[in-house]
Amino acid sequence: MKTAIVTGAAGEIGAANCRALLDAGYQVAAVDKDPDGLDRLEKQTAAAGAIKGFVADIMSMDSVQAMYDDVRACFGPAAVLVNGAGAVTAPSLRQCNEADWVSDVDLNLHGPWRCQSAVLDDMIAAGNGVVINIASINGLGVYGYPAYSVAKAGLIHLTRFTATELGRFGIRCNAIAPGSVMTAAWDDRRRRDPDLLDRLTDWYPQRDLCTPNEIAALVRFLASDSALHLTGQVISVDAGLSGGSDRMVADFVGEEF
Repeated sequence: MKTAIVTGAAGEIGAANCRALLDAGYQVAAVDKDPDGLDRLEKQTAAAGAIKGFVADIMSMDSVQAMYDDVRACFGPAAVLVNGAGAVTAPSLRQCNEADWVSDVDLNLHGPWRCQSAVLDDMIAAGNGVVINIASINGLGVYGYPAYSVAKAGLIHLTRFTATELGRFGIRCNAIAPGSVMTAAWDDRRRRDPDLLDRLTDWYPQRDLCTPNEIAALVRFLASDSALHLTGQVISVDAGLSGGSDRMVADFVGEEF
């Protein structure tokens, strides 16, 4: 069995990614800084295949390397890396202080680079490997959270750089750029603002939000041989938001669009 590493595994999207790769026949190293969340994930998915949680802080190279040493000892070298760990702090430039900026960039850009750096030698030696970066449409446009967005834009360019430089070693690298995803992260805001999702989805051409399972389905595809010559790409899963807004076009043209 090939080994897949999934970071941010204790979150809803990360857990969905783990399940999708288990279903595809991988043994999965689920990585997160939350040991309780990893314990829950292991219990929920134990019947699906070989999965084990590994606690690590991707903001530390020593922690990442120690995690990968443990993964190698348990499962063998990584064939797939899914960089899914991420978080946001300040929603605007005026609210963003230096600590927010440094934290967002370190977690969302440097963290994936650290994880990739840990596995690359094994992938090069094997002559193949897959890196999948969970970016965001925030890396493609302005949707708030400046430091997070700048980091995701950097992650998108890291994706292209990795695909270009390491393609000759059989390594593929792609990015998924989700829009808003329907997770429990919205629950608190929805309790305070019951109409939130109606207003939010009105900006999306499909008037809907994607789910963690849709992200995971794309992860499974990108990890498979069906995507053998798909590399250096950024695939948006955002119900059409990054393509344009029909609401905006209607205002520009001054009539129903």
